Amino acid sequence: MPSTRSIEVDVDLPSLNRAKLRSERVRILCMMGVFTLFASLGVFRIGIPIEGQQALGWVIFGISATFVLLEAVMYRVVSWVIQREASWDRRWGVLHAVAECLFPIVTIYALGRMNPSLRYTLLVSPAYAFLMILIAVSVLRVDVRATLLTGAFAMLGYGCLVAFALIGDDAGIVNPHPSAMYVTLTAALGLATLVNAFVAVRVRGYLLAAIRELEVRRQRDRLKRDLEIAGDIQQRLLPQSIPELSGYDFAAVNRPADETGGDYYDWQEISPQRVVFSLGDVTGHGVGPALVTAACRAYVRAAFSNEPIASVVLARVNQLLHDDLSDGRFVTLVVADLDAENHTIRLLSAGHGPTFHVAARDSQVQQLDAQGLPLGPFDDPMLDSAIEIRMEPGDVMVLCSDGFFESMNPAGDLFGLERLEKIFRDHRHRSAAEMLEATEVAVREFTHGLPQPDDMTALVIKRVT
Repeated sequence: MPSTRSIEVDVDLPSLNRAKLRSERVRILCMMGVFTLFASLGVFRIGIPIEGQQALGWVIFGISATFVLLEAVMYRVVSWVIQREASWDRRWGVLHAVAECLFPIVTIYALGRMNPSLRYTLLVSPAYAFLMILIAVSVLRVDVRATLLTGAFAMLGYGCLVAFALIGDDAGIVNPHPSAMYVTLTAALGLATLVNAFVAVRVRGYLLAAIRELEVRRQRDRLKRDLEIAGDIQQRLLPQSIPELSGYDFAAVNRPADETGGDYYDWQEISPQRVVFSLGDVTGHGVGPALVTAACRAYVRAAFSNEPIASVVLARVNQLLHDDLSDGRFVTLVVADLDAENHTIRLLSAGHGPTFHVAARDSQVQQLDAQGLPLGPFDDPMLDSAIEIRMEPGDVMVLCSDGFFESMNPAGDLFGLERLEKIFRDHRHRSAAEMLEATEVAVREFTHGLPQPDDMTALVIKRVT
């Protein structure tokens, strides 16, 4: 079965904080625009040639300009934190929220002190609407606590202004509005706070989802690059040149199901007339089996450098793998020791099979089963003596993994050993490379383009003369 990979990540605090700070910077720009609008209103008031309007205009302009400057400073601070990836002290956010709430409160209070006749009118003026705007824009802080904090200070400040107007009526000014109206407006601030807190929760959820998706994409890209590098390294470990033996033709192919695979083939020239071929299949495919494959290849190469007998070599490799593999993995391995001088192959298979011998004299295909157990799980793979096969002119020996005959078509039918035998029989007169090409084409046509379920590796040894 093909391996599947799913990547699940938790959103790390730095990523979330950076996103929140960028959103806060947008919010600051919005507030700067609103404060600038109020400052423009103050300039307009200054220019009106009506007694008292100029003074009101200077107050509005002065307070608005002060808060524009405050927002500009906060914009620079937040930008610096983002660029330096520094830590952000939440206390700055609290102080900033309180300061912004002071703008309408201070404006209403100052104008009320200057012109007591406007005391009640100011409570329902655009300055009150500014409190609503402030609560709404606080959603961009992407923090429900910040929204609740802004709303709480807005309600507290507005309540103090109402108390100041109702209690401090020392000029005999008649309240033109029912007192319940101010209670309703205060409640409206509270309702707006709750609504926008709910919106802040949803916005935060969308932000977290976006960050999580970005992190998943980044990790997938990183994993893909790592797998591509691992696959490239694994392909480089395969033989890069064909052995040159007079009278013989060789070919091999390795098609991993994923970027990395659990199959490998190799050949090792022991002497001018002797070449040892090996083909291994580790359970599964992917990064883990690829690492086991590399280790197995190294073990086999090192063992054959000092030991000419295949059964002793595989016993030694089994011991090493048995010590290394502790997760239930195992390796099936077949070794074909070709003596080109005597035209014989000594075949020894540890749980790997079948291997195919195509005889030229009668076109019969013989399936050679394993002589022992897979390597890794057992202390003793119980390998018998190697099978010795005489290679006559035109004979072919095919070592392959189960990825070929276990391939399935859309109907769920296996490609099977019989089809594989027929291909080897029908194409026995062709070169080793052409036999492998015909096999691959037949499997692709049979599967009708379905994804390759398992690694496919094959090695062909053909005696030409």
